[in-house]
Amino acid sequence: MNTLSPWFALAIPHDDISQPYLDESLFAANLQQVAMGTAPETYLDKETFFQKTHFTQGIKSIAKRVIKGLSGHTQEAENRVISLQTSFGGGKTHALISLYYLAQLGKEAKEYPSLKALLKYTGKPSFKRAQTAVFTNTSNDPTQGRRLTDPETGQKVHLRTLWGEIAYQLGGMSAYEIIKQNDRNRTAPKGLFHKVLEQTSPALILIDELADYSIAAAGVEVGASTLADQTISFVQELTEAIAANPTCVLVTTLPASKIEVANSSKGVEIFLNLEKRLGRLAKDTKPVNDQEIYQVIRRRLFKKVPSESQIRHIISQYIQLYERHETEIPKQALTPAYREKMIHAYPFHPELIDIFKDRWASNHNFQRTRGILRILAYLIKDLWNRQNSLRGSHYLIHTSDIELNNLEIITTEISKLFGHGYDAVASADLKGKTANAPFIDQHKPEYGKHKLAQGIASTIFMASFGPTGNNKGISIQDLKLALLKPKSFNHNSINGAIDALEARAHYLHHSSLASTGKRYWFHTKPNINILINQYKGHIGKEEILFYTLEQFKKIHSKHFQIIIDPQLRLAEKRILTDIDVSTKIPTLKRLSLIVLSPERTERLNQGEGKQNKELNAYIEHIATKRGGSNRIFRNTFLFLCASQAGYNQLIDPISTLLACHRVKEEYKDQIDAQTLNKKIAELESLIKTKIVSAYAFVKKVKREQIEQIQINSFNDSLAEQIDTGVYDLLIEEDWLLERIGIRTLNGLKLFPTATQGIAITKIYESFLRYNNFPMITGPEAIKVSLQKYYEQKKFAIGMGTEGNYTVTYFYPDPMPTLDLRDEDIYLISPSALETPKEEAPPIHKEELPYVPPPITQNPIQEPKAPPLTPPTPIQIQEIVISGSPSVDHFYEFLRTFIRPLKNNEIKLEVRISAKSTEASPLKEETDPYEAVKKAAEIMGLNFYKH
Repeated sequence: MNTLSPWFALAIPHDDISQPYLDESLFAANLQQVAMGTAPETYLDKETFFQKTHFTQGIKSIAKRVIKGLSGHTQEAENRVISLQTSFGGGKTHALISLYYLAQLGKEAKEYPSLKALLKYTGKPSFKRAQTAVFTNTSNDPTQGRRLTDPETGQKVHLRTLWGEIAYQLGGMSAYEIIKQNDRNRTAPKGLFHKVLEQTSPALILIDELADYSIAAAGVEVGASTLADQTISFVQELTEAIAANPTCVLVTTLPASKIEVANSSKGVEIFLNLEKRLGRLAKDTKPVNDQEIYQVIRRRLFKKVPSESQIRHIISQYIQLYERHETEIPKQALTPAYREKMIHAYPFHPELIDIFKDRWASNHNFQRTRGILRILAYLIKDLWNRQNSLRGSHYLIHTSDIELNNLEIITTEISKLFGHGYDAVASADLKGKTANAPFIDQHKPEYGKHKLAQGIASTIFMASFGPTGNNKGISIQDLKLALLKPKSFNHNSINGAIDALEARAHYLHHSSLASTGKRYWFHTKPNINILINQYKGHIGKEEILFYTLEQFKKIHSKHFQIIIDPQLRLAEKRILTDIDVSTKIPTLKRLSLIVLSPERTERLNQGEGKQNKELNAYIEHIATKRGGSNRIFRNTFLFLCASQAGYNQLIDPISTLLACHRVKEEYKDQIDAQTLNKKIAELESLIKTKIVSAYAFVKKVKREQIEQIQINSFNDSLAEQIDTGVYDLLIEEDWLLERIGIRTLNGLKLFPTATQGIAITKIYESFLRYNNFPMITGPEAIKVSLQKYYEQKKFAIGMGTEGNYTVTYFYPDPMPTLDLRDEDIYLISPSALETPKEEAPPIHKEELPYVPPPITQNPIQEPKAPPLTPPTPIQIQEIVISGSPSVDHFYEFLRTFIRPLKNNEIKLEVRISAKSTEASPLKEETDPYEAVKKAAEIMGLNFYKH
């Protein structure tokens, strides 16, 4: 017994606590669900329920009165109308479920091992089984009632009232017939209900949340009264009927005070009337008193705990520690009563439970027993899952063991009870690696070993609610009592860590009183950084967006032309935003990365087909249009956009940074410039990382669809992320080709055939034009690929024009340096160079003239008659192309129709008329006709045919 074991080696949680997923319904006991058979299994299985139930003195007293009453022992039962008035979370629902099962079991209760101690106190039931009726605020809707089919008769039943429900549940249709007309008319029966009880006794009636039901019933008119009035009247009838039937018991619950009912005068009136009718019977009966709550918690959460002697040994080590530091802790910690309190609270330190029981419970919306169980279950689960990584002594569970990063339930509950402002408090000072308490631990190894600053901050945070005035917060002595552990850190370390928190924590406040010394608490009102937080409220969304995009302007990428979202650039320059933003992106032949405004976001992991439609429409417009015209080079644009989560994480640090700069400028003579500059440097470093991880999507337009890649790994700097992270990912995902396979070229008809060469400009520009083609990294992707296939003798290189070129290079001649813009360079298939055998021996290839394919048709022979089908294409006499092409299409226009005139800013009025000739007739569906028609469409020109 000289060694100490951590709590998780001695106390084993119930399976529903240690399992992977915690079902919160386990802590939401619902009497109605139990009666209907729809509650969680832990409540439906009687043995499991009783095993997890600590029968408090209050529950035992009530159970004894119910068992004696149902057994007909009226003297021992005392008054058989029992009214429980408890606050939310006072254990009443658990008590009612216990009574419900005891009534159903009757004599069979003695067969349950878990009931042995209880029945020793109450006496064994002498009734075989009692009829039970359960009514709660959700049993029967005041307006619509409840409809069901009677399982015995098959009749359709419509129950409308409290008396209808009780009669039917106790005795089925036969009992219901007695008060059926009263139920239909919603009028309270008078002198009738004792007949129902005579027919169904022994009977237990459980009514929970009657005041809440009655408030809703006040809205249903019944003659000159309301259903609430009739319900209150029926309570009097029911209590008299119970008194007249010696084996019937009524248990009702009322709130502890009118504050818990409703904030209306009608609610208060109903509460007072019910309280009067029930006579405040057993008003002081509490299912769970303050001291018993420790055992209730232990029984509900743990299936195994060490022996009492083991527990006393552990607690004795704590008491010895307190005795050595008696001047550092409150005096009550050295009393025998506190020792017993610690023993009852094991494996929790009582200061942890008391924070909820005494401080949080001051908020009437906090359900004490249920709320504490729920939070502690999550805490145990978290500690149980990471027990192998816990450092230091963990003989009890302390407030310092609470890690808010893992326990969202606590911050959620605090927000619900005390306001959403505490989310900011937790984020700034307690949660996450960048929060102030974890920061202190990271930079102070003697604190970090025990996560001391975080433990202190968690304890202060949890104790920041409840008392006000001079008792607000927690004193240093109380802090030490809550934190000190045997064989752990020195108590003086707590003083140092508190000082560090005072100097750094944004929302930590303290007061100094001669009587109590310093007391600490967290509040939503900022402390040290008041000015910064004030200015943060004035930072507009646009400033955050501009700052984010400004970081991209500083990047000089070796792979991409970086283009900032044109709409944001217009807004930054105060230009009207109704300008078509696509006109602000020039025609480019270079791979371009358009960085979109961070507010144009995409959600992470939202599934296929659920992309941001508005964002995609914006991307498609920029990628395919330039003003009112179709964009020529569509396959050069990639779009970098942020995730919604990433953008959200940018807002706070950027607004904080911009606020710091304003404070620095306007209060430069009143602030500690060194401290502020340090904070600015830390924020800038953090934001760089956040921007990198925020931009988690790359998108492109392919055909008429938007494709996207999610980025999952991030580099340290933005420049490195773009030129390495993004670029390499695009290569890996085959979005960008560094080389082009010959199959790809053949499939896209960009490789020479035996009868037709192909211009090198066409190969290059096709990859830039058509967004159904693969994207290429740049001209080098073409050159490197062509070099490979040239050396494999897949083609020769010629100079000239379409159909009229001269072979200039053929392997093993070295391939010349190719200018992909030169329209006179062609790739020629080697098969086009083959010479028939009867021809003269070939001369040197550099002098080889162009030899057209041999004519197989005898020119003297009469031409054959054309076939009857298909019909001959209609010959067109003339086509006319007219319009005013934009300067953007100038190069394309001249290249298609005349010859290039480059680098001139000109405006052109054009009319081109081409007529069919005998040598070159114009016909639909022929290559020249279709090429000219398509070019006119792309350049926005008018096209006519006659």
